[in-house]
Amino acid sequence: MNWKLWVCAATMATMASGRAFGQAPAREAAGREGIPEEMGVMAKELDLTDDQIARMKENRQAALSARQDWEEQNKEKVAKLRADAETAQQAKDQEALQKLREQGQLLQEARAKSEAAFNRQMLDILTPEQKAAWAGLKAYREYAPMAKAAGLSTNQEKRLKETVKAHAVAVAKWEDENGEKIRKLEQQGREIRAAADALQAEKTRLQAENAAAVAAILTPEQRTAWVAQKLQQEACGRLGRLNATDDQIAKVKALSETIAKELNLTPLADPRVFNQAREKLFKAIAEQILTDEQRAQLSGRPAAPVAKTPDAPRQPDAAKP
Repeated sequence: MNWKLWVCAATMATMASGRAFGQAPAREAAGREGIPEEMGVMAKELDLTDDQIARMKENRQAALSARQDWEEQNKEKVAKLRADAETAQQAKDQEALQKLREQGQLLQEARAKSEAAFNRQMLDILTPEQKAAWAGLKAYREYAPMAKAAGLSTNQEKRLKETVKAHAVAVAKWEDENGEKIRKLEQQGREIRAAADALQAEKTRLQAENAAAVAAILTPEQRTAWVAQKLQQEACGRLGRLNATDDQIAKVKALSETIAKELNLTPLADPRVFNQAREKLFKAIAEQILTDEQRAQLSGRPAAPVAKTPDAPRQPDAAKP
């Protein structure tokens, strides 16, 4: 995914959640001045009173003002996230990209929380019967094109609307009861992941310090030999269950030494470099040393069948005298 675009999308995606009441579409409902089309449909289908319409207008204006304030307050944060995401993407820094993703999610949730508050206020203007009817109308929009294509009868369409409405009301009730619980659990999950990442970073730092201390004891030649032996050990551990031949093991040793010399002595101080070297070695072994049967065994897939040469046609027995 393009992370430069993602940050923008992540911070602004929740605008859609308040579109029904916050934004002002170009078209207005017929006979209803000053309200967007969605509210016009609501007013018509639910037979809203003049007082309800007036309160909805006030809520919509408050939502627009809150959105403008949010965008102004977070404009610099969004711009910085975009710039940082582009830098991290170019550097292929997955750790930094993950942190940016979490920051973007926090901004998104703050925006969504504000939008959700205005939506709840808008729905609170409706009576319980109007809420249920509106939930059913919105849900049926998804089914209407299929219902039309399927050629439903009037009775079938009525039953479908009733079924969809009942389901929409049940879902809305579930969200009212559990939505906040879900949001809290998601927040707890992010906090747990952040704590785990911090602990893992500390462990990585300790490992790097140990590797650097070991490297300081060795001469350059000894470091190269050390890394080559470590690469060979890990490779042979993987090859042990493949019944590798002595010739294959000798080739693995030679590859390990070659890759160790190319590393310029850095893997002892940087575990990430060693991991890259190990992957490079494993790839070279698979491509240059293993047989097709061994590669299939390593991947857990059956080897491709070997084409069988057809037998020569059998000569008829000579006639007996």
